[in-house]
Amino acid sequence: MAVKLLDADAGTIGGTYNAGAVLNPDSVQKTFFCWGVFAEASVYIEYSPDGIEWFRDKTEESRFTEKDLRTLKFAPGVHIRAVIVGATAPTLLNLWMM
Repeated sequence: MAVKLLDADAGTIGGTYNAGAVLNPDSVQKTFFCWGVFAEASVYIEYSPDGIEWFRDKTEESRFTEKDLRTLKFAPGVHIRAVIVGATAPTLLNLWMM
């Protein structure tokens, strides 16, 4: 079953939009599907041990700038959220996790 981290979200024009967080229930690999109208925006996957302090992976694995998919594995109990950075008027993005 897909978890919709972003579901046709436009972001905040010129700013940063943080989507609601979900808790990773297990250590199974997750595949992230990202698509939509990027219009110069980037989507980042952020991680948190407690749902308060958030971290971005320094590699390109957790960043989307075009339609793509990634398979990642992280520890159970890690909170996950999507962040849209640099949105413009036409930005409309989806990020689903399966």
